[in-house]
Amino acid sequence: MTVKAGRRWLAARLAASVLLAGGLAHHLLSQFPVYYPCSITQPSARAQAQSTLVVPGAPGTAGAPSASAAPADVFDLAAVTSPESWRFGAGMSTRLDVPAWLPRLGAGWWYDWSVRSPAPSTGDYWQMIRMTGGRLDPPVTMFAAEAARLPGQVWIVGNEPDVIWQDGVYPACAAYLYHQAYAALKRADPTARVGPGGITQASPLRLAYLDAWLDEYRARYGAPLPAEVWTMHAFVLREERGSWGVDIPPGQDVAAGWLLPVDDHDNVESFKWQILTFRRWMADRGYGDRPLAITEFGILMPPDYGFGPERVGRFMTATFDFLLSARDPAIGLASDGGRLVQQWAWFSLADPLYPTGDLVDARHNGLTPLGLAYRQYVAATVRR
Repeated sequence: MTVKAGRRWLAARLAASVLLAGGLAHHLLSQFPVYYPCSITQPSARAQAQSTLVVPGAPGTAGAPSASAAPADVFDLAAVTSPESWRFGAGMSTRLDVPAWLPRLGAGWWYDWSVRSPAPSTGDYWQMIRMTGGRLDPPVTMFAAEAARLPGQVWIVGNEPDVIWQDGVYPACAAYLYHQAYAALKRADPTARVGPGGITQASPLRLAYLDAWLDEYRARYGAPLPAEVWTMHAFVLREERGSWGVDIPPGQDVAAGWLLPVDDHDNVESFKWQILTFRRWMADRGYGDRPLAITEFGILMPPDYGFGPERVGRFMTATFDFLLSARDPAIGLASDGGRLVQQWAWFSLADPLYPTGDLVDARHNGLTPLGLAYRQYVAATVRR
């Protein structure tokens, strides 16, 4: 295929994927009522797969990326432990046997974009309350009862509220729902650690969305937004209305933000820049003494766009190197030696729609080559 033909083919697949996402979103959105002050023009529905973006013409076939080596059977691997394991985590968008996988990866924490009651006992499980359709999901009574049952849990409120096909709410709605959730959790458990759900990436456009959220909260409740922990996602994606990527945040009256090409999806320098920028943003707004967790990052583009296992593995290793070593006494967390990031969760253990970053090959009951690289990296931190 020539370069010109390839570009025409990619453009056609881009348009098709956007149309498909828009039609599916329109069908799903009608299933959810919207409550004041969350009357938004495009509330998002609960996503069947907790993914971030419309991929430009992604192939329809699912499954783990191909590799020459067979997956390592989970039962042939011993558990991995490291003093740094508590920092390493993963998101789970497919139901898996977490007690089998998490220790063998060496990961210390995980979440699955939901609230579980009772909370799982394997690893450190983080609860997540969604803002789906302009309402809290699950209802307050359910998550407050779980908070009272097991004090001291981490509770994240929202998931990508800046993305129109994820929680996708206006800043005023985010402020209102966050206040309701925070107040209910603290009544049930004063020791609960609560924080806002992560924006997709720390671009100027999405930090402006966060600023609007904070401004709405202060205007409505007369105080800064309370948070014991902050989260962010650290993808590298295009921001253009109606295009592939993550579109434009609700309430932002612009046509585009970052106009990135597909090949920048694994740009490590952009990843690093986001972490530094978000930490400065936190410090400038009075949250410099709070821990920061990256609750999603990884590679979503398919292998036939050039993101094969070796390339993804290099990206994962480079980001881990940065996350373990990046410190700044001016903006980092003083209680953690000035580190910029305290914990991070790779996307994902296994995802049927976006399997490029899968750590687990569930069909063959083993770790993928990427999962083995994750495991080996954690094990090597013992010697650091």
